[in-house]
Amino acid sequence: MVLNGFLNCSKDFRSRRIILASICVGLGTLIATSGVWAKTSFTIDPQASSIRGSIRYTLIGLYQARFTEFSGTIDYDEKNIEQSQVQLTIETASLKSEFSRLDRIVVSPRLLDARRYPVITFKSHSISRQGDHLWAEGNVVLHGVKREFGFPFFLQGPFKDTKGNSYLLAKGRMMIRRKDFAVIWNKILDQGGLIVGDHVNVDWKVTAREKNLR
Repeated sequence: MVLNGFLNCSKDFRSRRIILASICVGLGTLIATSGVWAKTSFTIDPQASSIRGSIRYTLIGLYQARFTEFSGTIDYDEKNIEQSQVQLTIETASLKSEFSRLDRIVVSPRLLDARRYPVITFKSHSISRQGDHLWAEGNVVLHGVKREFGFPFFLQGPFKDTKGNSYLLAKGRMMIRRKDFAVIWNKILDQGGLIVGDHVNVDWKVTAREKNLR
């Protein structure tokens, strides 16, 4: 009887260990799927997107240009937007406007210095809801200077295209003070932004498509 009791206890102990292990595995799977796997990765489509900037320039009134080469991703968590992330990389030398001579000056060592600083980047570390829009906080690296930066934006989707692939639409406007990133037009004349404005307005619209397209 003692032996039978011992065997029964051993079986009961093993059964409890199996049940406990199953619960742990189940919880682990639930955490994984609700955290990491809940995000869907979308890639920015440059052909269906635009990044445009403008700044006051006394000689022509308003200098308006666009970047033609950029890439990025949106890791989107539909149920928990705060867990979403955004990354963007812009090729500095891809700046284009109707004033090609000015474009060459802007990307030259006098201003953006595209050879030394070939890319402009943004990487978010938080996204939050604020009324009818979202707010992204992260780090911008521009002209070799890294600064904390935040801006509002609107996000729509995900939608389905004719092939059943998901995509997002996002747009926003940001204002960048160029001197915060050591972009100086002229050390003597660049006092108070008399010739060139101090702030660059950036308007952007992006279409981001889900990875692993059909």
